Parts: sequence; C-alpha cells; structure tokens
Amino acid sequence: MENKKIAREAAEAEVNSWLEYKKVNAKKREVYNENIEILIDSISEGYLVLEEDKTFVQELRYPIGKDEVTTLRFKPRLKVSTAQVCLQGLKPGDAEGRICGYIAALTVQDRNIIRELDTEDFEIARSIAIFFL
Repeated sequence: MENKKIAREAAEAEVNSWLEYKKVNAKKREVYNENIEILIDSISEGYLVLEEDKTFVQELRYPIGKDEVTTLRFKPRLKVSTAQVCLQGLKPGDAEGRICGYIAALTVQDRNIIRELDTEDFEIARSIAIFFL
C-alpha cells in the first residue's frame, strides 16, 4: 500500500461515511470522539485507507512477525461467533486482551501477532475495533 496523504476534510468525510455505514449514533460518536479524530488523522496522514466496501486497510509503521505483516485489513462487519473464537481463553477484566481479540477477529490475524503491534499502530487499530465492542 502506498502512503498517500489526503486533505483532512476528505478524511473526515470518509470516517463519517464509515460511521454512517455502521449506524453509529450521535451519543456513541460523542463518547468515542478521540478515536474518531485518530481515524481522521490516520487517513489524512496516509496510514489508513477506507475502501469502497467499507474495509479499512492500515499500513503499519512498524511491520510485525517473522513474515513481516505490513498491512491490516479490517472487515466492515463482524459476527459475534467470529469474535467469540478470538476472545476464548481471556481472563475476565483483560481489557487490552479483549481489544486484541477484536482486532484479530476483524483482521483475520492471530491474536499473538496483534499483540506484537507497536503502540503507534495499535492506537489506530484500537480506534477501529472500539466501534465493534
């Protein structure tokens, strides 16, 4: 994926179209405003792309794993059964583990790979996953 920067207004329009597609209400948008801003910034900086089918593609700043994972593709929809598989074995109250599980389910990556994300990359991934909790 080529890192293409776009205008902030265009990035904001893309995030809003994704939020509308997911039918995220105004209250939830207000609560997660910081995450929305992270998504807008990530698109405008070229680290995140929203495809026509509402799939987010994240270019990792720091590739992970022995196979050098360089991008993450986030599904636009997630079934509970898929999430449950990725959340198995987590301890109650493990919030970060739960978020990693959702990111793993959305990207079809192993949870252990997701745990290797750099904090800069994790911040973007978490900002997408938070809307699936």
